[in-house]
Amino acid sequence: MTHEPYSASFRLILSSRAFRSAGLIFMALSLPLYLLVNRISIVNVGIIYVGTALSNVLLSLGIGMLGDRIGYKYSLIMGELPALLASGILSFTRSIPLIVIATIISGSAGAPGGMRGSFSVGITPYLARIWQDPSVRISKMANITFVASVASIGGSLLLYLHGFLSRIYGNEGAFVMLYHATFFLIMLSFISLMLIKRDQRQIKTTKFLRRETLHFSARVITTNIIN
Repeated sequence: MTHEPYSASFRLILSSRAFRSAGLIFMALSLPLYLLVNRISIVNVGIIYVGTALSNVLLSLGIGMLGDRIGYKYSLIMGELPALLASGILSFTRSIPLIVIATIISGSAGAPGGMRGSFSVGITPYLARIWQDPSVRISKMANITFVASVASIGGSLLLYLHGFLSRIYGNEGAFVMLYHATFFLIMLSFISLMLIKRDQRQIKTTKFLRRETLHFSARVITTNIIN
């Protein structure tokens, strides 16, 4: 496969990872605090995050299997939708049930730091189909991880701004304003992914997961729930 047409796509992926990392880091840091501000008990916050971990794993499995059939560009796009929907809900409503739903689908549980923003369903196989040389592929992943890690500082800065904004708008109002910024960041990430070049889809020969894969997936799900 000729790599040159994908150079622009890789730059768009880097942009997407930067926007995504800043937005997701802010949601990961702020959502437990926002739930407490909305008078949800610490015990219930813990229960909500069990649902968040389970949602992450199930979405990854479902979107990953779908990506095998329709192409990993579309896995990346679909993987961005939960965070986009969650940030939209947090921006435009103060309904407690909807805030809880947004927390569960937000993707705010998982890998720490910039790793949270750099990896999403489909990113590794998308790169593997285009850059088949392992050394080139590792270099691409290193670039993505570096950009996402640097951009994750932006998420921390958004939380820092809450202290200033809360003096004017109150705790809840400051969070809502910052979730508007998060929604804008995730939207930019989504648009960037919409513009990347589609990977060449390979024919999927199995209809479902093998028994070994199911056992491994079950262990991953259990570990995430316990953590």
